[in-house]
Parts: sequence; structure tokens; C-alpha cells
Amino acid sequence: MTETDKYTGADTESVILAAIETVFLAGKPQLTTDDIIREIKSTEAMAVSLEDKIKSLEASLEKLDVKKASK
Repeated sequence: MTETDKYTGADTESVILAAIETVFLAGKPQLTTDDIIREIKSTEAMAVSLEDKIKSLEASLEKLDVKKASK
């Protein structure tokens, strides 16, 4: 699913919790895959919404010659 390509674990958790809340408030008896997909389509991954800040931080770290903790 390309809508979740840039999702982190926190993004996924947020989508599931929001879908559960929506279903509960609507008085539906259970959460469905369609409920989760609907929530995914209305949610933007943090990596996307914070892309400019992430790039700025990466550029700053490059200037400091800081090595990444992971590859």
C-alpha cells in the first residue's frame, strides 16, 4: 500500500487508535479493514509532514560531520 510507504511505527499506531475512536464514536460494533484504510487516506506520515525539518537537520549534521548510529 503506497499510502503507508513512509509510515513509522508511531504513524501506524496513530492511524489504528484514530480508527478505533471513530468506530467507537459512531457506535459501530467492530473495527474493519475499511475503517483503517479510510483513516490511512486521511493521515499524512510524519516523515512527509516534517520533510523540510528533517532535511534541515540532516544538512546541519552533515556540516558537523556526525556519523549515523545506523546504516
